[in-house]
Amino acid sequence: MRISANSAFAYVDYVIALKWGSMKREGIVYSCYNRSEIELRSFTANLGLGNAVLYPEDESGSDIVMFPRMDADSYRTRMLRGKEPVCHSVSLSKEVGNRYIVTVSGNRQRDVYNWLMTNFDLPLLEEWVPYLLDAGKDMIRKTETVIYGQAPDWAEGLEAYDVSLTGEALRELVANGLRSGRIRISEHRQESLRFDNMDDYFLKYGASLIDNLEKKLDPLVELKENVDEVAFLEKRFYPQQAAIVNGLIECMRHSSYVFMNEDMGCGKTLQAIGVMEGFFVRKAAERSGKPVKEIYMDSSLVKYRNIIMCPSHLVEKWAEAIRADVPYAKVVVIRGLKELCRLRKKGKERTGREFYILSKETGKLSYTYVPLPSQVKTKNAAVVVCRKCRKPRPVSMPKQCGCGNAEWETEDCGFKATGMVCPECGRLLYGADSEQGAVSPERGPLMPEDFSVQTKANRICRFCGTPLWQPACENVNRTMNFAPVKVRARKQWVKITHWANKARKNKKTVWVHEKWKQEYIEKNDLQEDEITYPKVSGVRKFAPSRYIKKYLKGYFDFAVFDEAHEYKGGGSAQGMAMNDLVKASSRQLALTGTIAGGYANHFFYLLYRLDPAKMKGMGFSYGAEGERKFVMKYGTVSTEYEVGDEQEGSYNSMSRGRQLGSPKCKPGISLRIFTDFLLDKAVFLNLSDMSSFLPPLVEKVECIPIEDDICSEYNSVRERLKKAMYEKDLGKSILGAFLQFSLSYTDKPYGRSDILSPVDGKVVADIPDLSYLVSDGRLLNKEKRLCELVSEEISEDRNVFVYCEYTGVGEANVTHRLLKILSENCGLRKREVEILESSFPSAEEREAWMHERASKGVRVFITNPKCVKTGLDFLFYHKGTMYNFPTIIFYQYGYDLFTMWQASRRHYRLNQVRECRTFYLLSDRTVQLDALEMVASKQVATSAIQGHFSSEGLCAMAQGVDPRIKLAQAVSEKSPEQVMGVKSMFDVLNQWHAGNGEKAEYKKMLTFRELTGEEYIPDENSGRIPMAEGGADLFKYFGFGVSGGESVADAEEEEQDAGCLEVNAADETDEILEEEKESSEDSLFGLFGGQEEITGLFRKGNTDRKKRPSGMKALFSV
Repeated sequence: MRISANSAFAYVDYVIALKWGSMKREGIVYSCYNRSEIELRSFTANLGLGNAVLYPEDESGSDIVMFPRMDADSYRTRMLRGKEPVCHSVSLSKEVGNRYIVTVSGNRQRDVYNWLMTNFDLPLLEEWVPYLLDAGKDMIRKTETVIYGQAPDWAEGLEAYDVSLTGEALRELVANGLRSGRIRISEHRQESLRFDNMDDYFLKYGASLIDNLEKKLDPLVELKENVDEVAFLEKRFYPQQAAIVNGLIECMRHSSYVFMNEDMGCGKTLQAIGVMEGFFVRKAAERSGKPVKEIYMDSSLVKYRNIIMCPSHLVEKWAEAIRADVPYAKVVVIRGLKELCRLRKKGKERTGREFYILSKETGKLSYTYVPLPSQVKTKNAAVVVCRKCRKPRPVSMPKQCGCGNAEWETEDCGFKATGMVCPECGRLLYGADSEQGAVSPERGPLMPEDFSVQTKANRICRFCGTPLWQPACENVNRTMNFAPVKVRARKQWVKITHWANKARKNKKTVWVHEKWKQEYIEKNDLQEDEITYPKVSGVRKFAPSRYIKKYLKGYFDFAVFDEAHEYKGGGSAQGMAMNDLVKASSRQLALTGTIAGGYANHFFYLLYRLDPAKMKGMGFSYGAEGERKFVMKYGTVSTEYEVGDEQEGSYNSMSRGRQLGSPKCKPGISLRIFTDFLLDKAVFLNLSDMSSFLPPLVEKVECIPIEDDICSEYNSVRERLKKAMYEKDLGKSILGAFLQFSLSYTDKPYGRSDILSPVDGKVVADIPDLSYLVSDGRLLNKEKRLCELVSEEISEDRNVFVYCEYTGVGEANVTHRLLKILSENCGLRKREVEILESSFPSAEEREAWMHERASKGVRVFITNPKCVKTGLDFLFYHKGTMYNFPTIIFYQYGYDLFTMWQASRRHYRLNQVRECRTFYLLSDRTVQLDALEMVASKQVATSAIQGHFSSEGLCAMAQGVDPRIKLAQAVSEKSPEQVMGVKSMFDVLNQWHAGNGEKAEYKKMLTFRELTGEEYIPDENSGRIPMAEGGADLFKYFGFGVSGGESVADAEEEEQDAGCLEVNAADETDEILEEEKESSEDSLFGLFGGQEEITGLFRKGNTDRKKRPSGMKALFSV
């Protein structure tokens, strides 16, 4: 049996149709096949363009059946029909599930109930369905169905319902049923719910909500306090961590990705390692049938290869954590292409527990790019259209149109335009930032100024797809005698750097075409001495992430993305690097502590990279158009309109007017984003869930009264700036300067330059100098309170971190002033107070630098919270000594909400042994109070996402506010009620941290030694190293010349004091190694893995030229 649609043919497996009267048939399901996939695709595409005709078999004598056009979703696959390979498709009408309900008699009640719950918001019970079908039979009409071809097995008892039911009619049916007693909610008498607010609702009815959820939801795995498939070398999971890991191991068996959203300090790193290890150990147990103990005894049974991308300062922490906890682990830090080339040569076969760690900064770096177009011309505008349906070709340049046609042609738009032309096809260049391919006179072609920086709009030619930017890098043969290869367009484009505005606050670097350079300089009113010309050529380099995508697909099992919220950008280099690793791996773990960034579009590209099939299935295309549609559904969008008058070009009185620009995403997230995308793909863990394993956390807000002189000048300058915003139409152009002044002036009311207009460079507001307030050693009120707090904490033997927002080279910097006054007024020596700069040390060296300074006696660190927001723990061990900084003092505030949130928890960790204190010092009657209030409300909102519900939290989540705008609108006079409101919010957070923990008694999971009985740690080379008790030193274990309880360090110190003779042990070691080179496998070399390790072990201290410890030579003769 054959079927056709607009001359496209296919063979029929079966067709399900609705029968209307004696003649009319409406197809709703087409199951067809064809040898040619192209012909089958053409048929499914044409179902929506015209009638479908079913031709009966020659012998049947049946009539031809015609079906009207149908909008359908089609699914195709390759299969065998008999012994012949064919392409099979199923096309399902889009009316099924909307207008029609298709079910079978045995599932009627459940399917009708699911359809009603999907299409209406009214709460219903499944047992009401028979009543609704009977009472609403005029609106839910049963329709006769006909099956052509071979009926499938599942279609036995097939039924279809044509539904015209509305929400109002359904409410009336339910109300009538309840009144008449034909349906009921419960056997018991029902009363209306009584509550004052959401908090009251959760308090009264929360238990019943949980009971209902437990009845409706079918969890993948029950809560369990241990992970049976994981045995670390030293560490163990807490019960809450174990529950998360068990859930994720099972989830990854059914899904390709998952989000792990946990508070800072919950142990995301260890849990992620446990998920990967447990996943493959469980697979090995199922495959081999062996118990977990035997699997850990044999390193050859578990083989996998994972890649981890994280911020650069966390690379070594990941490497240390894996080496310290995973048996048989092999860790490689990717520092360039060298390690990846070795891996490519090694092949896809896994050789053990392999971990590759790549910093996102290393992974994303690639060429510097220079614009390619160089000509401006006036030409006829044209567009590429489908030859069949005449629709413009989308910017994504698909090979096939939505109508199924694969032929395109050029169509003249009927008007001329002037702009830059493509160097490849010679057509005018239009912006490629919109998915729509149409061209209009209102939106002109790209001009040279549109290529100042690389954007979505200027990345490719919409006509031919040619990239419009090319690498600008040094030639590889520049040191040889060959003629260098010239890069096209290098001489036409120059890179210039100049002040971004007349206020001379920031600089920007742009590309300018030489022909229009003078025009650009005049347009921006630049002077030649203000312009610098950076080097055009960059370093020749290839992004490691792109190499992985191109050459290492299928090489990795898991890809882990630490701080996943940093990859949310659509066109950012690190976002593209994440996408490259997703393509090269089978499964992905996204780790973050701040998944809800306040904006719906923060989720869009993350979800698209992890689950493109679902995003496409929900109708979201990749790019600006899909992002806009996503935000319209799950976020808050602002659209501006201009309403015209009744003159030429006036707008229809029924319209809103002409739209100004594109809709803009505003703060605010719909709760539906969690039910649609994250409910089965995310786990959440809050530190308050583990409070029984943590010390107390106290957060205290203190409002410090400011001096009257400061208050007067502060309010005066703010009023002048506000007036300039409105009257001089400066608006957001001075918003940054306004906020910086508002947040920092009260902390440093001296040494400040006047605020200039970014437009003309004139003075907008002069800043008074109140340096007399700090002359002769006097302190400001806030500085006095800081010194008192630090002194109190130091007296309790508590080290302190002081956070300041303004720590750069600008005039608002207060760190050096604080260093001086803390040293002079807190009884601290100068070397006991240190400033941790953002510029030095580098992020990778920051932790080691901090540890070294603490070991030298530093008690107080002053820094910007951005420097410590990730990766740094305030309780650490250095050379066997514990150092603890359990107190944090916020001296200044910004409006980067997540930075403040993350930095405020650096001391609150599972290994913390002392009470943690966080003080927030506020300058009274300033916007510092508003900044802190926003942070507190955001914490409450995110706690609502993670299970701590409150009315304020839900409102803060759904009704987000741009923090800069809120701070700008804040008034200077703060009421006592507002101060108390902020304090009460932190009191609520303190209660959560203090009272929500589980019981501390639990059965501890087994370590590797406890599970296997092995007294040796398998190292990364499968050698065997004796396990140290309590972190015992390896030299002490073998007795390298150290007697009694004397440490190696003590012995060396005594040798130095006595002026011992210096002996170069390395030369003697080399001689001994040469003699022992042919020793048996049972020698000491077998314990350490080889000669190189031994040589490095004894040469490590050679630079200090210490005397060789006695007994060293005897060691080698064991």
